[in-house]
Amino acid sequence: MFDTQVSFTDEEAEEYAKQLLIAESPIEAARAACENILGEFDIKVGGRSLLMVKWLTDDPRVTGRLASLRNSDADLTGLPSKGEFARAIWNQTKTPLDPEDKLKYFRLLGETLGYVGTKGAVEINNNNTAQLPSAPVYEVVDK
Repeated sequence: MFDTQVSFTDEEAEEYAKQLLIAESPIEAARAACENILGEFDIKVGGRSLLMVKWLTDDPRVTGRLASLRNSDADLTGLPSKGEFARAIWNQTKTPLDPEDKLKYFRLLGETLGYVGTKGAVEINNNNTAQLPSAPVYEVVDK
């Protein structure tokens, strides 16, 4: 039906690549990208989204930008922050759980917040290397 390629701006390709990181499907990414560019209630959003999925998904501008975004902090877009993740774990501990499972959730919460078992935790070394006197103390001390 549409054999001629539709052209897209660099802005559309960039926005589509960003949305591909966080959307559940290419069509959802295209819809969000079109809404961000055209406006939420623009009549062209649906059609432009479908064309975007067809022509932009394998576009070198999108694949290249997507690869660079995945290697940066932008790849964390849409993921919960440390606090949100900890809150989600905490909420799971409030549900009826087997005691062993509840303990696992508490352990995960402690590790997430840095209370337990993280790298760089304080280690106590009780190995004293100080030399103790070989003779009884009363003989070593001068009077």
